[in-house]
Amino acid sequence: MLNLIKKVKENLGLSVLILILLSVVHPQERSRTPNRIYNIGDWITYRNCNYVTSVCESPEYVFFGTSGGILPFHKFRKSFEEPITRSDGLADDFISCLYYDKSTGYLWACHEAGVSYRNPSDRRWNNISTQELSLSRLERLVRIGGDNHYIWAQLRSGGFLKLDKLTGMWAGKEEVSGDGVKWGVVSYEHLYSFGSFTMEGNYQCFSDGTVVDPMLRKFYVSVLYINPSGNVFGGLSGGGLLLGDENVKLLRVHEFGPLDNNVSTFAFLDGNVYMGGNSNISNLASNRKGISCFNTTENTWQYFESEFTLEIRNGIINKISVNPDFMAVGTSQGVALYNFKKGFWQLRNVDRFLPSNNVTSIALNDTLLFAGTDYGLLVFSIPEFVPVHKTSILPVYTRVNDMVFSGDTLWVATNNGLYAIEDYGEKIHHFDMYLTKIDPAEPVAFSVNAIEVGDHGIIFSKRNSLCQYDFRNGKLLELSDIAEIKNKYIFDIKSNGNYICVGTNDGAFLIRINDGYYEHLTMADGLGGIAVYEVDFYKDYLWFATDGGLTKFRWRKYYE
Repeated sequence: MLNLIKKVKENLGLSVLILILLSVVHPQERSRTPNRIYNIGDWITYRNCNYVTSVCESPEYVFFGTSGGILPFHKFRKSFEEPITRSDGLADDFISCLYYDKSTGYLWACHEAGVSYRNPSDRRWNNISTQELSLSRLERLVRIGGDNHYIWAQLRSGGFLKLDKLTGMWAGKEEVSGDGVKWGVVSYEHLYSFGSFTMEGNYQCFSDGTVVDPMLRKFYVSVLYINPSGNVFGGLSGGGLLLGDENVKLLRVHEFGPLDNNVSTFAFLDGNVYMGGNSNISNLASNRKGISCFNTTENTWQYFESEFTLEIRNGIINKISVNPDFMAVGTSQGVALYNFKKGFWQLRNVDRFLPSNNVTSIALNDTLLFAGTDYGLLVFSIPEFVPVHKTSILPVYTRVNDMVFSGDTLWVATNNGLYAIEDYGEKIHHFDMYLTKIDPAEPVAFSVNAIEVGDHGIIFSKRNSLCQYDFRNGKLLELSDIAEIKNKYIFDIKSNGNYICVGTNDGAFLIRINDGYYEHLTMADGLGGIAVYEVDFYKDYLWFATDGGLTKFRWRKYYE
């Protein structure tokens, strides 16, 4: 929540009223119900999983308990599968310990919210809250295991809880655990042999349980497990997951999840998702910042870390836009450009032309890069990356909120109505709230937060309602009168045929255009966070950039 409030205060300049509305959202989440009962895998959220807390093994999988949920590794396919998080029904994503019960096939997980377990035949996870377990807010469960009769959970303060193996019902508290309890792995019992391993990828490991990465950063082994076949599974404190083979003494690090759980922007290119966040508050598991790249085909992650990339050194990523040759990034330092083919960065400080370096919006085509700020709009030529004009092509102090291309025309949403830009910025058209053309410098009491090009026109927010301007007949229509959306702040709009999705400070709205039917999607449905900063339809999923991670939803299953 602190991340979200800081984002709103620094980058959007909203009123105190909106901040008050934000502050009361989270309690409402707890009482909300989903729009329907979903299946496992309908919603998936990616969070930073590079802090590993525990490991357990089933006949088919090894499960890693991490800072971003449970990460399953298929032992025979030797690949990681989608993470298990709150989007699947877990009560919390930061897993403290895991246990697989061979007698029932149940997977058990402990976290700050209590205990979760899943029968493989169930559609969702079952959660036992700390209140149901009679635990104080400060109490933590540090280890979980089982014997022939009960599931045992060890308390940090001392003592053990007993739970029924089939129902999860509380069965008592004991000072000592039962005999023959088999525990999930939460430590590094095999650390004595760690220094004898060789690591792939220019990593180095040492007998004291430390790992030095290629950038000479030191991480500590947090958990290490060697199964009877000699396969090694474990993890580092913020550095990723460990996989290896004791027989040949070889280890490799596998990193998973975005650097920043507060994902404020993303862009797609050839099956890759590039994402970043603009919060300067580190998550609990890592202080690493920058841009994350998720390969959706191979289920792998790569990072452009701000610590080692001068052009994004402060880690504030406001907006990302990509084309086949370049990635353009709006940052608080200016606009950064990455050349995919040559593999190098460039940075242009915009405070040479405007009062601030903070670039909040980006639009990119084959030849031009448009950089929107709180004080105007700059244009750069591509690939030269030099300014086409020496000042803003919009009146100075015009705040650019969003931009979208419609053919060769760039539509710009601002705090002073809508603009349409053509011919490298030489032609500028200004529109008031009725889409009537006016002089470019004329002030209007009409702020547009978000804009999208639909099948027949532009869709934009107007006083937190949604309007469409139809290019075919020149008519301005209000798409729907949704009372729920009127007291929300609209961050983003995307369309797909007869549907539009609207990201707000309180979830997202999926709206059917022809009849106005809508559903309000929240964390109760499967969103990773409360605020949805960006949305997009890509392949078979609807994607969301949230303050709790990157979420995707198999929306066609329910809406088409």
